[in-house]
Amino acid sequence: MYVGEFTHVTTFLKENCGTVFLNAVIKETLRLHPLGPLLPREVQQQCEIGGFLIPENTPMIVNVYQIMRDPTVWEEQFMFAPERFLVSPEPDKVNKCLLFGSGRRVGPALGTVIVATAVAVMVHIFDWNNEGGVDMDEHLEGGILIYGSKSDEYKIIKNQMAPFSYHVKVELTN
Repeated sequence: MYVGEFTHVTTFLKENCGTVFLNAVIKETLRLHPLGPLLPREVQQQCEIGGFLIPENTPMIVNVYQIMRDPTVWEEQFMFAPERFLVSPEPDKVNKCLLFGSGRRVGPALGTVIVATAVAVMVHIFDWNNEGGVDMDEHLEGGILIYGSKSDEYKIIKNQMAPFSYHVKVELTN
């Protein structure tokens, strides 16, 4: 992919990707590969889960990795399909996606903007090519954090025409 004719990342996004699709790709990527597969939480009020009574203030661990692959929520849960975030038949489905945790705070929107900006800058200033083919099988390692295998190799080359300063404005859309 060569994008040297665009001088600003914003222009590239609007003319080439569109921020709506870029955000869908980011959401789907983070659905399949959450930043932290396990989220610590504390029960705010007594509740019942799976027939068990959970008292207030009980610490819990939420398995986000498994939630994002729940076949009752996500059709073809192992397939990379950003389209599922473009138009959702169930408006509540997007709320079931815990990209940056849950609850009201600036985190989810800010996290998405930061990731979108980083992706846009990388796509803009590097030439990406695939000389050796793509292995679509996942090779993940880790425990609490999940990361790609050290044996995976990627080759990127800085685009010679890319400017050294960037003025980026990413518009966040749901």
